[in-house]
Amino acid sequence: MSSDVTSERTIPPFVVLNSMYYIYILQSIQFPSKIYIGFTQYSPDKRLDEHNSGSTDHTKQYKPWKLIYYEAFTDKQDAQDREKSLKQYGGAWRKIKDRLGNTLGTKKGGIDSSR
Repeated sequence: MSSDVTSERTIPPFVVLNSMYYIYILQSIQFPSKIYIGFTQYSPDKRLDEHNSGSTDHTKQYKPWKLIYYEAFTDKQDAQDREKSLKQYGGAWRKIKDRLGNTLGTKKGGIDSSR
């Protein structure tokens, strides 16, 4: 091992080390039964800001939104497949609803978010 190797390396800001892809779930703050499921290659927080700015046609009517869930993937197709499975509102969506029951208000006495 060379003794001239420093323990810190500077990585230029334009270098992408690990590209990540995300699926995310937003819930409208004003209309809690409104849920949006999306895909992005940017951070879910950045996409939340875009949705809340009104620049996304599908969601501007129900803003403001809050991020209630996301999953990260290293493979773009895996993330897109997961988004598609959640948007079909089948078994994958039921599992998310079970996991997020208190957040969605679907536990006993909460709202019935059938989506």
